[in-house]
Amino acid sequence: DAILRRVMGCAFVAFCYVGLETALWVFAAPYAASLGLDPARGMRALSAFWLGLLLARDVSAALRGRASPTTLRRAGLAGALVLAVGVWLGGPPEPLFVATGLALGVVFPVVVVLAGDAVPERRATAVGIVVGMGSVGGFVVPFSVGALGDRFGAHALLLALAVLGGSIALAARERRISR
Repeated sequence: DAILRRVMGCAFVAFCYVGLETALWVFAAPYAASLGLDPARGMRALSAFWLGLLLARDVSAALRGRASPTTLRRAGLAGALVLAVGVWLGGPPEPLFVATGLALGVVFPVVVVLAGDAVPERRATAVGIVVGMGSVGGFVVPFSVGALGDRFGAHALLLALAVLGGSIALAARERRISR
């Protein structure tokens, strides 16, 4: 119970992040098709997303970026803004997905480090809880936003994912995530 209280904020961030990431994987081709593009463009957008994630993580590691709630707040806000602006501007999916990957690339590694640091005496348990909640998000979020997308369209789906990015930023503001 004490461990869960100390990692609850990190678990929520992992739920939102992995859910958002998984939803992008699942809906990349249908999103491209909703824009009147060949679904293969969605698959290229997915590759662009992974490139963005890789570059963000590599640059962060090279700069020896510190794991902090501030990093999560900035990444969540950036991800939310990229997705919201992408919906507003429209356009091809590849730039939107690479920018989303660049914005959110540091979230998962940072939240795992913060979870372990929150409970150093039970680091593996804390990280396991957080990664487990990420897996739950990876299952629940695509179904939820998929239903929203089916009802209101692909742009509503992306806006819901922008809300998740914003939720990451808000959760990282709470005192539940500390160093």
